[in-house]
Amino acid sequence: NTSSSYLQYRVRDNVVFIRWNGISVLNAPNLNQLGNIPVPYRPDVEFSATSVDMGGDGIIYPINTHVNETGTLWVEYQSNHGGALAGYISYPI
Repeated sequence: NTSSSYLQYRVRDNVVFIRWNGISVLNAPNLNQLGNIPVPYRPDVEFSATSVDMGGDGIIYPINTHVNETGTLWVEYQSNHGGALAGYISYPI
């Protein structure tokens, strides 16, 4: 993570918006967790979205992002490309 990294959420009109940038999961639980969504805003079913790893080599690597019904926001990434994640998801509550 860098000083400009963030993981933010906002709820507006019963829609949850989550965005993140510069997040590393290389030291996170299971080496894949971005964070946990507060109980009132958790989805009732798991879903997936896409996000990216802004590779230090200048290449952007695709990442699968998941949110499950327990509120865990986690990613699937290839090899060591879990160090500078960026993405955005939204879902109705």
